[in-house]
Amino acid sequence: MPIRPNAPGVARQPVQAETSTGRGGSAGSNEADTSGVRTHRDEFVGGESDPLVQSAMRRFSARIKAIFDRDAMGLAKRAAGVTSQQPEPTEAQRAALETAAIDLVKDLPVRALSPEVAGKLKTGLEASGVDIGDLGARKIGSLGSLGGDVAKEVVSDFKEQHPKSYYGLATGVAVGGAVYAYNEGSEALKKLGIKPEVTANLGQNTKIGGSASWGKKFSDFSGTLDATHKIGDAKNNTVLSGSVTAHHRDESLAIESARLGVTHRRGDANNNTVISGALNATNDGTGLDITALRLGVTHKSTHDNGWKSTAKVNAFASSRADDSVRLDRLDLSHKITRDGLSLDNRLKLDGQGSVTSGSTLLSHRGALKGVKSLKAEYGKDLTLEGMSVGYKLNTEYRGGRLYAEGRAGYDLKVDRFDASLSAGYTKEDLDIAITAGRNERQGNYVGVGLKWSF
Repeated sequence: MPIRPNAPGVARQPVQAETSTGRGGSAGSNEADTSGVRTHRDEFVGGESDPLVQSAMRRFSARIKAIFDRDAMGLAKRAAGVTSQQPEPTEAQRAALETAAIDLVKDLPVRALSPEVAGKLKTGLEASGVDIGDLGARKIGSLGSLGGDVAKEVVSDFKEQHPKSYYGLATGVAVGGAVYAYNEGSEALKKLGIKPEVTANLGQNTKIGGSASWGKKFSDFSGTLDATHKIGDAKNNTVLSGSVTAHHRDESLAIESARLGVTHRRGDANNNTVISGALNATNDGTGLDITALRLGVTHKSTHDNGWKSTAKVNAFASSRADDSVRLDRLDLSHKITRDGLSLDNRLKLDGQGSVTSGSTLLSHRGALKGVKSLKAEYGKDLTLEGMSVGYKLNTEYRGGRLYAEGRAGYDLKVDRFDASLSAGYTKEDLDIAITAGRNERQGNYVGVGLKWSF
């Protein structure tokens, strides 16, 4: 997320126009050299001498390094051969990038914004009856929901209008535009984190949305339309949902699949019961046939002695050639928690009621937020197949952040032991990490990473 600083006493300069993301198949896709370029104003005006801006950028830079494994731990794991450099950002990395960008805007003072965006904040505050004298010195995130909404809007607009800057600076991906989407297909846009989809609210309780995908030169088009409708209040409600996917076939769109779902909830956050069901149907060329059914029940309770429990049952069924329905799988789980202690049991049964797999996880969160765990894994008919112990810690320590993670496990099926240990410490411009362990692929391994800015 760039901030464009100006020298003291110099008027804010315009930024060179850059290509904006176009919509696939748009009329202007053949004129990308002209219609794909727009003139825009700066989102930020910033300043090299502004301490609040520089602090916010340092925190954002540190998060970006961690998200994309460019910190010391990422170096250590690559040095040990545990991980390799991702050629393209994952979906989780793109989501983390957007969250970090929004937090960056919240971390900035209002004076770092362009007059257009700062004016929107001031107008909104005045409309709410809030009078802030030195608004420019306030952080955007301190202005409540209005500041949060503006932060999301700024990031969304910047991401849409300047994708080359947004993704190029953070992930090294620097391609975009309508011609790219048309020539390479919708998957090319997804690599940029840009999804060809749209959503809209019809009143407070109804939401509709649509998405599309296509191949090169806009071939093999497929689109999905979905909708949800809520009945009731926050405690007791029923949500109906449905979606239809159509595919380009024989010069027209044919329905390819459909899904209907219903979720019924009763109770508050501490004690509630949720019943849900879903039906899937696909078109095999002769019409829509039901192919899968799911029914689930979740019950949460808070007991007088302080224990909390959650029980879940999920049944999965499918249709057969003779139009009958067969129970394929039954998933059962029960979890109880109290004062940082948690016991989680899970079982999977086949259609005849025999256990196919399961696990038991006992964990405890200590005073320093360190989590100790003991896990047992089962196979068919509850045969013990593996045991493991683990520990995770992520806490502040002497003005910095200390993190550690360790695991040791034994696989009874193949008589194999593996273990791993990672630890690191970050403080200001120092970031150091080490990882070590043993596994079947690498044998014994160790890696060290160090970053020090000065």
